[in-house]
Amino acid sequence: MKNLKQSIKQQQELLTKTLGMSLQNLAGKLSPVINSQLLLNEHLSSACKELSFCKNLYALDSQGVQISSTMNREKIEHDAYGRNRSNRPYMKNMFGEKEFKLSDSYISKNKKRPLINSYPSD
Repeated sequence: MKNLKQSIKQQQELLTKTLGMSLQNLAGKLSPVINSQLLLNEHLSSACKELSFCKNLYALDSQGVQISSTMNREKIEHDAYGRNRSNRPYMKNMFGEKEFKLSDSYISKNKKRPLINSYPSD
């Protein structure tokens, strides 16, 4: 079990190095348009094409409510706007002082697959 935990920690560190700067840059672009769903969607749609290692991109407010559509390379999920994600496993420990965070691994609610989420912090 210890080796598995060490392996997960090493993979999280690698993901942090790989995703960190890109997601921080994206957060910087989103910040000025945070009050416009249309502009958030445009920026996220563009970023989704550039960030090929990300499956879904969306923006949340400080309460964990989705304030954009969900973007991925195949489609845009407009009905995800307003979804309260605050009780999802990946929201645990989201806030804090780090510039970039990875959630613990968890099983997705819909597809029942193992996932992790990443967050740039303000």
